[in-house]
Amino acid sequence: MAHAENRLPIVLLLGVKPNVLVSGRGRMTIEEAVLGELLSVVEETRNSQLDVERLQSQIDDVFCWIPWEKVDEVVRTQEAAFTSSDPSGIASVRRLAGSINDAITWHG
Repeated sequence: MAHAENRLPIVLLLGVKPNVLVSGRGRMTIEEAVLGELLSVVEETRNSQLDVERLQSQIDDVFCWIPWEKVDEVVRTQEAAFTSSDPSGIASVRRLAGSINDAITWHG
């Protein structure tokens, strides 16, 4: 956030959906998890430009999440919709989609 200037960065939480499991703290909303550490992180940066209240108000805009099931669905849909006149291109996309889906199965 300190280097974002006029841009809004995102944090993508891949393979999760709220409530998230936080080590040593159990399941909680993303906002609860961030708020639990926000003040100490801001203090550690020693950056006087970071405003805790502003950061707190941007949590829902910055933190994005997508569960493995949705990633799997998107990859399968896009693989099925992909067309090309190049057979090697089709084979490459199919292999890549298969590798992604295998990884999702393993992580899920």
